[in-house]
Amino acid sequence: MQSESSSQLWRNRDFVLLWGGQALSLLGTQISTFALPLLILALTNSPAQTGFILSVQRLPFLLLSLPVGAFIDRWNRKLIMLLADAARFLLYGSLPIAYALAALTIVHLYLIALIGGIALVFFDIAHSAAVPRVVSPKQLPSAAALREGMSASADLLGAGIGGFLLGLAPTIAAGAALAYLADSLSYLASVLGLAIIHTPFQVERLLQDSRPSLGREVAAGLHFLWSHAHLRPLALLGTSIKLLGATSTLAIVVLARNELHLATLALGLILTVGGVGGIGGALFVPWLKTRVPAGQILLGVILLWVASAALLALAFSPVILIVGWTIFTLASPIYFATAFAYRANLVPDGLQGRVNSIYRTMLQAGVVLGSTLGGLLLSLLGARLTFWLIALGLLFSLSLIVLTELRHAQ
Repeated sequence: MQSESSSQLWRNRDFVLLWGGQALSLLGTQISTFALPLLILALTNSPAQTGFILSVQRLPFLLLSLPVGAFIDRWNRKLIMLLADAARFLLYGSLPIAYALAALTIVHLYLIALIGGIALVFFDIAHSAAVPRVVSPKQLPSAAALREGMSASADLLGAGIGGFLLGLAPTIAAGAALAYLADSLSYLASVLGLAIIHTPFQVERLLQDSRPSLGREVAAGLHFLWSHAHLRPLALLGTSIKLLGATSTLAIVVLARNELHLATLALGLILTVGGVGGIGGALFVPWLKTRVPAGQILLGVILLWVASAALLALAFSPVILIVGWTIFTLASPIYFATAFAYRANLVPDGLQGRVNSIYRTMLQAGVVLGSTLGGLLLSLLGARLTFWLIALGLLFSLSLIVLTELRHAQ
């Protein structure tokens, strides 16, 4: 199911270096992400501290994305990515050193969470802006699909490798030190790959004696996105989907444990199969994009989500639960790869950083709000009614396609 543009993509040396470096670093991140809550609990025995540190990791995306987007359009994107990954190499490498010196503290973990979150914001927005410079417009759907597939694969493999590393060590802290060492080395690999990429990550800028203020540059990005007949509904649609889907994994856990009374092993199998579904969806994107317009893909994926949410609400056996969750996760990379490729082709290079940062801020706000509301709904209504509400919300979201110019998206 490999398209011509997809096969050409693997012959693009600079894309392979960029993708390979990020694949390794994302896998490393998932390994350390698995170990982090276990390490905090081992050090503090406090679920509250675990929640606080995980929140600190997310905070930079909400607070810094908009100004960082403007900086990405001003500064050298490749240098920003190199510095961000070099910082994470040193930062995450400091944890195993601190453990070896018996100097690991909770304050150290807070600093790792905060600084690592800041570096992630700079790298992620710069990466999104750089990809359209490294690949051709026709290759963007395949590049976006590979990115989604990489993310699904990292989710699938990261927990398993993290669990293996923790199992090798005599204590949780020692295992976490191994996990963070692996994560640190993954960022070193990314730095080395970035350093030998030849393609400029942005159009050459003319030097300006005076620049608009940062606020005006952010406002220009907001105006461009909001006034664009296709980008505005796309951003609102993505926010709506993130809000509605933010609690889906927790809802699966509640449904499996509280209503179907499945064992932990069976739940793990269901979530693993879901990860495989995500990889399958990513592989399907290049073939689909050459045959179906983007607007119709987005419409079809949302209808697929509606059907899978309804199936999950009606699931009274593990088999139906697996089928519903596989469909749900299969659709996700198809939607987000298609949306990314379409958006990237509409935005001028000089606005890529700002528009991507605004878009991501909106999606992140949807995740935060959706997680909060979803937790409340699960507590009050249970998993089945929550899935029905997700299906209903997704049906209403279709209006952002059928009633706007997005329905004509190619």
